Amino acid sequence: MDICRVGSISKTMTAIGVMQLWEQGKFNLDDPVNDHLKSFILKTKVKASPPITIKHLLTHTSGANRNMIINKIRSDSISRYLMNGRNN
Repeated sequence: MDICRVGSISKTMTAIGVMQLWEQGKFNLDDPVNDHLKSFILKTKVKASPPITIKHLLTHTSGANRNMIINKIRSDSISRYLMNGRNN
């Protein structure tokens, strides 16, 4: 099965969905992202750094990049998916 790359439009659609959940009061934009992630944890590069927030991710100011270390994979299936995705 081939994966279809949808390009930058997925960022817009994700942001719309996130903001709809925010409007419903599901979270605050200043919440640490790791409080809401279920499958993995985003690890900051510097230990003393403040936590990455939802606002950081939406405004591209988190410092995260494609090569960011993912710490504590909680699910074998997500681990396999991430490893296979990197090789393609």
